[in-house]
Amino acid sequence: MEIINCIQAQPRQKSRANFLITTKKNNNRNHSSLRYETKSSYVVTKTKKQISLKQIFTSIGQTVTEFEYFFYDNAKKLLIILGIFLLIIATCVGGIIFARYSINHTGPLELNNSKLADVESLDKIMSHFATDITLSYDSNGNLIDTNSIQNTSSVNIADAISYQTYTVKSGDTISGICVKFGLKNISTVIAVNNISNVRQLYAGQKLTIPSADGTFHVVKKGENLSTLVEKYKISLETLLDVNELSSDELSVGQKIFIPGATLDAKTLRQAMGETFKIPITAKFRWTSPYGARIDPIKGTKSYHKGTDMACPTGTPVYASLYGRVSFTGVSNIYGNYVIISHDNGYQTLYAHLSKILTKKGQWVEQGSKIGLVGNTGYSTGPHLHFSVYKNGKSINPMSVIK
Repeated sequence: MEIINCIQAQPRQKSRANFLITTKKNNNRNHSSLRYETKSSYVVTKTKKQISLKQIFTSIGQTVTEFEYFFYDNAKKLLIILGIFLLIIATCVGGIIFARYSINHTGPLELNNSKLADVESLDKIMSHFATDITLSYDSNGNLIDTNSIQNTSSVNIADAISYQTYTVKSGDTISGICVKFGLKNISTVIAVNNISNVRQLYAGQKLTIPSADGTFHVVKKGENLSTLVEKYKISLETLLDVNELSSDELSVGQKIFIPGATLDAKTLRQAMGETFKIPITAKFRWTSPYGARIDPIKGTKSYHKGTDMACPTGTPVYASLYGRVSFTGVSNIYGNYVIISHDNGYQTLYAHLSKILTKKGQWVEQGSKIGLVGNTGYSTGPHLHFSVYKNGKSINPMSVIK
């Protein structure tokens, strides 16, 4: 006789269990005892536990609280560690700044008689270059002769202006062309031909040459002869005669020749290429300016004929202005140096070079590489000593650098 009972448990909310119980009962006729056999099996299925937003924030709060307890318990130790860390950083940064300053520093040294002789020799060289200049002009563009300046603004021109066409030849200069046609102000040819840079003149170029010094004025809206008379301080009769005008009516865009007028100094300098550029394009530090100073070693007054730019050895040095290399050499005071002669009596000096990359007699454009920064001669660190001379006399480089 077998009796099988199946019992199934009711499902619960989070789990379900099935139970199977089998009981077998055998009667053995040969034995008076009863035998029971019981067999059981279980099958369990579980669902994932859902995590609520509240539980997440509760966990975060517990973590923050534990961190606060840790910080309060170890605050002193943490502050000491932070202080040591900041001290290490400050020491490293300060060391780097000090090392760079030491490498780039150019302090004055005591000059002995032999070194002073080098300075005097350089001044003589610059004066010699100044005597080679045949044509020069003032800031207004008036050509300068050996005795005086001819001021063209005072010349009274009553004749009608006439024009010639001139073909530029190899070797021509603006000043030479002016002299060739009896003009005494270089801005006349520059203004009449609207020349933005005289370096761009080329052989074969056609130029319009007026018979007298002066510039053009392009009439704007609302202008008339009366306004031009007031602006240029010139008589009405002169304007009428020079331009062969029959009436005082002007049209917009009309060109009126103004006798004796000149370009302003800034425009003239730009056209003549006299706007000097800083000879170093890399990062540098100004260390010693031009002019009088107290020697920190000797405690006496001295005069610095240039300006110093400190930067690492090997930094490229460029020509500050178009010109011809007049001299390259070595001296106890300036070390390796280059001198370039420019138009209108200017010369520039580049000293303490580690290497010279040009040669005497070479023509260089503005921005041409002529050497490398160094620490040669009278120097305590790598830097460039840059000087500008005008007709053999030193001037403040900052007065001509744009």
